[in-house]
Amino acid sequence: MVEKRQEDVKTEEIVTLSDGTKVRCVAVSPLLIQAVMDKYKEPEPPVKTVKTKPGLEETYIDYNDAGYLREREKVERQRNAASTDAILLMGLPDVKPPKDDSWVKNLEALGLEIPKDGPRRRLAYIKYVLLRHSTDLGKVVGVLSRLSGATEEQIQEAVEGFRRQG
Repeated sequence: MVEKRQEDVKTEEIVTLSDGTKVRCVAVSPLLIQAVMDKYKEPEPPVKTVKTKPGLEETYIDYNDAGYLREREKVERQRNAASTDAILLMGLPDVKPPKDDSWVKNLEALGLEIPKDGPRRRLAYIKYVLLRHSTDLGKVVGVLSRLSGATEEQIQEAVEGFRRQG
């Protein structure tokens, strides 16, 4: 078994975005990401009863029920969105929205509600303004996931999930 020394584990990295902006990415606790995702519980599949012969019934769990499958997809989208928000909010600690509110007015004109202040405002700026190109989102999420200890397979799944959200 190979042990990594503490100095071998990177916990931050500078990423250059498509417009030349440099952002510092820091590791996000996998326990935090899991806790955020755990808020969205998997639905229970329906139990159905069918008549197999006159006077006999059989009960089974219907994992192919259309409503159940739709609910599972919805929960998966919610979990992906929540983990994306956690990774971006906690993994880009130095990013602050500009004092000029023109970006807010533009987003509100599109029907988005932008908080007046606080972390949700900062998150809106990161998601809708800073990471304006899909390559930026993929690059930042990939780096943050790697810094946080995700495997290459998990990183690829995360990036694909984030692209489906957009």
